[in-house]
Amino acid sequence: MARHAKDPFYVPMGSMHLYRSYAEYLLGRPPQSQEELNKMNLRIQGSPTHTWITTGYDQRFIQQCIPALAFFKGFCLAGLGSELTNLGPIRRTMNTLVWTDNRTAALFTRCVLGYQNDWFVLSMTPTLDRGTMKEILKTVIKLGFNASYAARARYDDYENNNY
Repeated sequence: MARHAKDPFYVPMGSMHLYRSYAEYLLGRPPQSQEELNKMNLRIQGSPTHTWITTGYDQRFIQQCIPALAFFKGFCLAGLGSELTNLGPIRRTMNTLVWTDNRTAALFTRCVLGYQNDWFVLSMTPTLDRGTMKEILKTVIKLGFNASYAARARYDDYENNNY
């Protein structure tokens, strides 16, 4: 099945910080519970190298300009400030493609410049198979991120979000 440019990508896996930061940006406040975080239904639509529209919580959205997307070079590693859950204002970021299965999923690191680093997976499907998740976690660990901060999104309860 061919993917159209207007079709959104799912974000089925990423660092807990990434999910919490997007929830706060979309809601205008921190998520009040894990249940609320689980109902985000985060999706990203647009060109991987220009503008992304990030949606969640019943079509709330953020428009992001992506001025820099690096492919397998100069990617960010876990470092001081990585995987923190305290949030601040939206900052300039650089997303770097660090792994792909060349079919449906791609792993990116996100350097929030001057602040911290985290990671996420874009996928054409709402779920990842076990082999893909295992390969992603191996790569994340090699980059210095703590696998215990990995989180998976739930897309199975979209109709009951009520936001």
